[in-house]
Amino acid sequence: MQASAEQSSQAGAALLGGLGLAVILFLLVLAVVVFLVFAYFYKRICKNCGHEPGVLIWIPIVQFIPIVQAAGLPVWMFILTLVPFVNYFFFIYLDTGS
Repeated sequence: MQASAEQSSQAGAALLGGLGLAVILFLLVLAVVVFLVFAYFYKRICKNCGHEPGVLIWIPIVQFIPIVQAAGLPVWMFILTLVPFVNYFFFIYLDTGS
């Protein structure tokens, strides 16, 4: 009787482990799809602004360089987005259009 309960417990743990793995895999696929959609729209934004984004638009983090160039800002301003607390002022600068 005790062996049956232990087997049932192990089967339940295996089921939960498999379910957890399936959820993680689903979230990973969802994240990749969302990234590809955003990269495609960034590419469209650059093309509509008359700027060819090239391969950089498909590389995470670096994909913002063509967006900054399409906005007519210098590339070094992209570095400001990576500096803690400075990035807030950079985004305020972008928002005000100054």
